Amino acid sequence: MADLPDYYTQAQISEAEAASFKGGLDDNKSDTPVSRQIYFGTDTGILYVCIADGFW
Repeated sequence: MADLPDYYTQAQISEAEAASFKGGLDDNKSDTPVSRQIYFGTDTGILYVCIADGFW
């Protein structure tokens, strides 16, 4: 297959799906995030992504 940088398989897309996307004050984000959870701190402008359970 040719090198297509914008081409993704269904398996890759499924892995990239977020489990949840939440936002609010930075101090209110979960202390124990779950893998694929995303949180946006509205007061700090920081986007957090959990790639392993328990770690932002």
